[in-house]
Amino acid sequence: MWGDVAALKRLARWCRRYGPFVGLEETEAPESLLIDVTGSAHLFHGEESLGRCVLRELAHVGLTAYVAIADTIGAAWAAAFCAARRHSPSPIVIPPGGQTAALESWPVEALRLAPSVVETLRELDLRTPVEKLRSPRRRNHRAALLARTRRRVLRRPRHVRDGAERMIEVVDVGLDSSADVDWP
Repeated sequence: MWGDVAALKRLARWCRRYGPFVGLEETEAPESLLIDVTGSAHLFHGEESLGRCVLRELAHVGLTAYVAIADTIGAAWAAAFCAARRHSPSPIVIPPGGQTAALESWPVEALRLAPSVVETLRELDLRTPVEKLRSPRRRNHRAALLARTRRRVLRRPRHVRDGAERMIEVVDVGLDSSADVDWP
């Protein structure tokens, strides 16, 4: 955990070399950067290469990172979360429109739910977001799920699939070029 939002903001400024819009995850204690690489990947010879470049350059300055590139913030965050759980050293690239297929292999924790909500889902024997959405055997649990965890649990997979109302809140980095930012 960073514990130092100022350091994370400095890193965000440094990461503008990968994409024009860089922000912190929207939590009280952010631990993740969000980078919009739309239109930038070709400068690195593709998304996979861009991800490897990010990992290599951050490792060079002594940082461990998990990189995921996807159509939506929710899918990228979930994939990076899963990569961190597996200690995967490679970037994850979810192909355009591939979020729903990716959801099938992710645990419900990848939806950024509160621990109490995850526990409720486990009590209902729902291990993945897709089980929650598709399983006919689980449909009877929807009422109980809604009663226990409210509607946000059922909306969360939409954030991953469709990017429902999610945008990067850009870190104010000033007007200086990212090329002159030293890290660490």
